[in-house]
Amino acid sequence: MAKISPLEGIRYKAKNLSRLICPPYDIVSSARRKNLLALSKDNFISVELPVSFPKSPAHKIKNMPGSSPRPYAAAARGFRYLLARGIMTRDASSYYIYTQKFTLDGKKLERTGIIAAVRLENPARGAIYPHENILPKPARDRELLLDAVRASTSPVFFLTDSRDFESFIVGIKKRSRFVSRARMDGVSQELRAVSPDVAVVESFFKNKRLYIADGHHRYDVAWRYSLTGSNPAARYVLGFITGAFDEGTVVLPTHRIAPVPENLEAKLKLFDIVSASRFKQLERKSVSSCVIPQPLKIRLDGKTLYLRVKNKKILTDGLPRVVPRALAYIAPSVAAATLLSGVRPDQMRYTSSEREAMQAADREKKLAVILPPPPMKAIIEISRRRAHMPQKSTYFYPKVYAGFVVYPH
Repeated sequence: MAKISPLEGIRYKAKNLSRLICPPYDIVSSARRKNLLALSKDNFISVELPVSFPKSPAHKIKNMPGSSPRPYAAAARGFRYLLARGIMTRDASSYYIYTQKFTLDGKKLERTGIIAAVRLENPARGAIYPHENILPKPARDRELLLDAVRASTSPVFFLTDSRDFESFIVGIKKRSRFVSRARMDGVSQELRAVSPDVAVVESFFKNKRLYIADGHHRYDVAWRYSLTGSNPAARYVLGFITGAFDEGTVVLPTHRIAPVPENLEAKLKLFDIVSASRFKQLERKSVSSCVIPQPLKIRLDGKTLYLRVKNKKILTDGLPRVVPRALAYIAPSVAAATLLSGVRPDQMRYTSSEREAMQAADREKKLAVILPPPPMKAIIEISRRRAHMPQKSTYFYPKVYAGFVVYPH
């Protein structure tokens, strides 16, 4: 089953990291990158994202013209500079407790987990389960960075479905010491170190599975990298692990903004139009379990419609027996099989903001498809059955920030 170990983490010597940490690379725009560097020339974004994602020349596939390692060599030099100047330093072997406090829809929430070195396993089998396909361009970007820096710069975000995780982490946290804190994007964050009591941690994770919530490309690249050499450290990846069913583990939907399909009128006949109050009832039921298809909300021509699939067989007919029904019932799959069938991914935009999606539909005369959040039970079931959800099906909030701990390979 899943194996985790303490690590000799590299981290900033400062206690307040509010000007030094950064979001993970894949949600940082070019403008945001400049703003982070304006906070401090030592901000970790210069290592985490050496060039603007996704316009990096690394997104040329390997061996194709234009693929250049130069920005990644600059990231490696920046990392070495931080170490040589003593701005970052190496810890003694430790586990870390990472806590994020945030507010969502007026409710104060807290998410706490453990940062550790996670033993890499083949994602097609074993005790670590992905839920998303890997795309070649972002994978190549992370491959070039790992090859240059020789470190996991930001954690892969893992979930455990153990209902005992919260009590486990509370007990471990009591034995921890404060290391650093930060506040960014309205999220208060704290890092605490724990001396490596291997027996307690290994005992808890014995016979446990881990599910990848975020960081599929980082994990896949680290796994393939581990097969190329004999370095024991490269057999592990930096990981943040929290409880799938803890209150502070929030997964948001990613809404779709698409051109209006020519045959939309025929596609709408697959649905019943329901009231806003009925939609809310169906949404709550679909989010708490995965036994009914999730309803959809759309914005079109300045009007909002609430939709429920008339016949769920249109989603499951022809579904192989090995594929869980939950995969057909989650909102991204419902939308892809009905309203958005025939719409190419490159024709769509994605956002976690319902307001942004609705405004874009009105302003650009497009179709906004508003999705409920995917049920956590569905994510776990789909992952456990080795199936994959459509791209942009989940948005775990908040992200796990980079720069608190780096794992050298």
